[in-house]
Amino acid sequence: MKKIITILMVVVLVCGGGFLVRQKKMRIAAAGVPKVRKTMVRTAIADRGDLLITRIYLGRIEPWRSVSLSPEISARVMKISVHEGDVVTRGQNLAMLDKEELVARVRAVKAGLTQSRMQAEAASATLLSLEKNFLFRKRELERDERLVKAGAIARVVAETSSDRLDEIKGRLDAMKKTVQAAKEQIKVREQELDQAVTRLNYAGITAPFDGVVARRLADPGDMAGPGQPLMQIEDHTKFKICFDIPQSELPWLKKGMEIMAGNDEKLHLAISRIHPSLNRDRTLTVECDTPAVQGLWAGSTLEVKAVLNSFKNATLLPETTLIPAPDGSSAVFIIEKGITAAIPVTVLGRNSGVAAVQGLEPGTRVIQNTYLGWNRLAAGEQVEVLP
Repeated sequence: MKKIITILMVVVLVCGGGFLVRQKKMRIAAAGVPKVRKTMVRTAIADRGDLLITRIYLGRIEPWRSVSLSPEISARVMKISVHEGDVVTRGQNLAMLDKEELVARVRAVKAGLTQSRMQAEAASATLLSLEKNFLFRKRELERDERLVKAGAIARVVAETSSDRLDEIKGRLDAMKKTVQAAKEQIKVREQELDQAVTRLNYAGITAPFDGVVARRLADPGDMAGPGQPLMQIEDHTKFKICFDIPQSELPWLKKGMEIMAGNDEKLHLAISRIHPSLNRDRTLTVECDTPAVQGLWAGSTLEVKAVLNSFKNATLLPETTLIPAPDGSSAVFIIEKGITAAIPVTVLGRNSGVAAVQGLEPGTRVIQNTYLGWNRLAAGEQVEVLP
């Protein structure tokens, strides 16, 4: 009896399982084949236009010329006649140092020079007298020699005249040396006077060029010396716009290349000079000369845009439509009868999210990158364009 019950239960289970499988197959067959959903994409239209390839740098406005005025001597500041913002002209007296000792030195050197000149004049007068006396004694000796030869006088008389001539000649040679030493002393005194006058002139600080006082660094009563600036003068008749570029971008910038400066890019300038040596941070300084215009202040900064290249009448696309390839090339997807197709293009340049390309006609509709990237899309795929 137990065997019969077990067999009946197995039969019931087998029949029930077969029934369930048959019902499942019937439901699957009734559901049908699911449809493939099209990929939703956004598109852009290729346009024709001009594209500028630019780089933006932070520019510094520097004065055309700038100089820190320091005294050449150590002395106390007696007077400073200018303040920050004052306009000065070339040669204008800006400051005066204590010159009491310098004036006394000039007077002392002048007195010494006068004395040396008087001594030289006296020596020259003595020399002239000795020269005349020497000529007289020489003629006297020549006369005595003739008389001795004629037997009119004794030889001792001629010898006496010769001794006198030798004595005069010795005094004459000594006086010539004295006169020469006096003249050399005059030259030394004159050089000392030039130096004393020059040092006296150093007591006055004058403007080396027309400009404006940018900084005043001392006041009357301060002790000044070489290397201690009293003030800074700047020339604002023109300015220099300076900016630093990375070493890697040096091949892009050349002298004469156009740049645009300012937030509104109203200043159109050309690169005037490129420094020949790198800075400590491995950048290179580039300068552009500009006239003094409203709104430019020395020491301020502004945006500088350098035009590296330009493409005229080119096919322009958003950079989001470019598909990068492993070999470095690029392509775009177009839609043909609702199916994607890849078109290879050559990228000429990129700037601000726009690319100039070759190999695509303007007016062509191209697919933009999806939020999942290009991995979500492939050539030959059915797509639907979002409005």
